[in-house]
Amino acid sequence: VKDDPELLRKSIKREENLKKRSAKKWEARTSGVEKALQERQRKRTENIMKRKKEKKTNKLKKASNKGRIIPGF
Repeated sequence: VKDDPELLRKSIKREENLKKRSAKKWEARTSGVEKALQERQRKRTENIMKRKKEKKTNKLKKASNKGRIIPGF
């Protein structure tokens, strides 16, 4: 086996193909992780903005209920 150049070429080619396949899988995994992180970050910022808005509206409601005049509302 170690003397036959054809078999050596085949084994080298097989190893290279395995490396390429592994690299492709790793690239897909890293891109998937990156997408998931971006999605989580987007969702987080949306939730923070929503909470901020809710706090503001609740504060305005409480102020108007207590009789404070709020200009523009």
